[in-house]
Amino acid sequence: MKKYLFLCVASLALWACTSDSDVPIIHGEEEPPASIPRLDIELSTVEKQLSGQTNTFAFNLLKTVYADETAHENILLSPLSATLAFSMLNNGAVGTTRDEIQQTLGFGDISPDSINKYLQKIVNAMQELDPRGKFESANSIWIKQDYPVLNAFKQTNQQYYKAEIQNVDFINPATKKTINNWVSDKTHGKITEIVDNIHPLTRLILINALYFKGFWMKPFDKSQTVDAKFRTSSGTIQSVPTMRKISTPMAYTKLTNCAAVELPFGNGAFSLVVVLPDEKTNISTVVAQMNDEWWSKVVTGLTTPPYNAAKGKYIAYEVTLEIPRFKIEYDRTLNGDLMALGMKAPFGNANFSLINNVEGLWISLVRQKTFAQMDEEGMEAAAVTIIEMLGASSNEYTSVDFKVNRPFLYFIKEKSTGLVFFAGVMNKIT
Repeated sequence: MKKYLFLCVASLALWACTSDSDVPIIHGEEEPPASIPRLDIELSTVEKQLSGQTNTFAFNLLKTVYADETAHENILLSPLSATLAFSMLNNGAVGTTRDEIQQTLGFGDISPDSINKYLQKIVNAMQELDPRGKFESANSIWIKQDYPVLNAFKQTNQQYYKAEIQNVDFINPATKKTINNWVSDKTHGKITEIVDNIHPLTRLILINALYFKGFWMKPFDKSQTVDAKFRTSSGTIQSVPTMRKISTPMAYTKLTNCAAVELPFGNGAFSLVVVLPDEKTNISTVVAQMNDEWWSKVVTGLTTPPYNAAKGKYIAYEVTLEIPRFKIEYDRTLNGDLMALGMKAPFGNANFSLINNVEGLWISLVRQKTFAQMDEEGMEAAAVTIIEMLGASSNEYTSVDFKVNRPFLYFIKEKSTGLVFFAGVMNKIT
């Protein structure tokens, strides 16, 4: 992982122009054109609580992956994509299975109905916030043909997540291509494959796809981009194309062992927050301290300018920013990370009886692929989260003792045809 962590988040920060008056200002880039107003998402008290808990899951997931990832590797996750996929699945969970899903996602004992309504509101609003860019979310549920899934589960996910539901033949090789084509289409070709092989016991596959494209409120001047040195987390020096601009004002804040700037996209509804550890602070130290309280300090610092009491003025920052262009593609199986966060029952002794109340279902695979590219004009990002569900018929079992303690027959056969190609009688053990 590189020395400097680029932490990409959608921030609802307010922006205003600089001023020497005593009126408080929000220190950020200039206001977006009046013709493209920025919209805010109004949250209720419960929804604000859910929003904070969603961020807690984001930080917990990143810390868990960071601790387990190969040293010095780049990481890019979409906690929201994982939250949407698991919230669909949560509508089919019961008992401990539901409890562990909700606790891991940070939702506690809030009802699935409240979670569904909150996520529906957030996603619908985010798709309308900035007409200069794009935020898109798509969901799908792929069901084994003739496999009985309860209507309530399907209807709930269609209502709140606009889930596209398809019955397919998982044994047919064409199904894999169909699913991957859906993923490619929903991510504008940035992620072209999420399914490698489909297990013979697969009953359902749930997928969320996110796509974001934002244009900087103030683009970087390409003529100012030059090759500059970048020290990696392993200590090696790279020469990389580095963008540069001087902004007055820019949202900036200094914390104990790191600093942060915020770069708005489009009309300011979305932004990029860059957190830079101090020269003598290891990136792992900053990762370890991430939580909702820490994030609140970052956001507050970026949106509330410090006050100079002696001069009776608020401080605005002129920031000379240098930041490398980058492109990253990341792929990770999240089974172990989610289990480490407490989601264990869904992967084993699961109860998804609100999906199918006859056959036992469990999660066999949670995989996420992500993509991001940043340049002088803006940033493009995509994520896909897939949850694969396996099932096996539940039967009534009768106990039998089979003690081979006397002469017996034995045969070796070919499985698909039943063809016997060895046969024998064992009268004594030699």
